[in-house]
Amino acid sequence: MRVKLLILMLILSFVVSCASEPTKQSTFQTQKVSEVSEGEGPFNWYYESEERREELNKIRLEREDKETLEEFERKSELSNVRRIIDNELVIGYDKELDDPDFKEVD
Repeated sequence: MRVKLLILMLILSFVVSCASEPTKQSTFQTQKVSEVSEGEGPFNWYYESEERREELNKIRLEREDKETLEEFERKSELSNVRRIIDNELVIGYDKELDDPDFKEVD
């Protein structure tokens, strides 16, 4: 019991000592951020390419939205369809059957 209490006190003292350190680290981090934002340092490419990356992200999101909309429309069209395939009744959208990317390999 005393050993557990001793270990717990050591852990608490370590936590308390670490909690007082961030003020020194935060000023260092602020200084680093200001250096980078001024255009100095190895992250200059990041700020120079920001506009191009935003444009590419917009294109990617538009493509994903279009694909999602197409899948939604396919599911909506097939929601009330009943089919018999291999003597089994298939009702509505079935990913294996209706996914246009599905290709059977011999």
